[in-house]
Amino acid sequence: MTYSLQDIFLEKSYPFEERTFKKGEYFVRDYQNNSRIGILTKGIMRGYISSENGEDINILFLKETDVVTGNLVCDKPSSINIQAIEVCKVWIADFSFLISAIKSDNEIEMAYNSHLNNLHAKIQKRLVSLINLNALDKYLFFLKEYPNLINRIPHYHIANYLGITPTQLSRIRKQYVSISQQM
Repeated sequence: MTYSLQDIFLEKSYPFEERTFKKGEYFVRDYQNNSRIGILTKGIMRGYISSENGEDINILFLKETDVVTGNLVCDKPSSINIQAIEVCKVWIADFSFLISAIKSDNEIEMAYNSHLNNLHAKIQKRLVSLINLNALDKYLFFLKEYPNLINRIPHYHIANYLGITPTQLSRIRKQYVSISQQM
């Protein structure tokens, strides 16, 4: 038995629409009412907030099979911006429909709870890495959390996510290559 929202939506023929997002297009903007939920089937998106001085701060990246939503509460304003980094395909469903399906379908409830648990663990790991790790270890954390994405995400977005400058990221990547070759 599988508990992936994507598999269950297909298996049970729950209503969704597939939508293509162009590079730079938004799934949701911060403070916009969040009335839909999606599953990313192709592409990469970034979740970011804007600082008081208008600077974007990347807080997460979404890849294929990830759930896409501005927050976890239906019909409330989004707390983040979610933007396509490359052309993306997203299966979109009405968030209120999902919430009512959770109440009547144990498999959907289990899949959604599994998603929430995974998201919570991911957020905790991210916070711990921001607080406790040096720049090289943050980069290693990124490689572990987002395998195979290093060449799909622009490096300035990765640097921003790590809380360092693109120049620092370049140095860290050279350091990483040097360490890898010595092993």
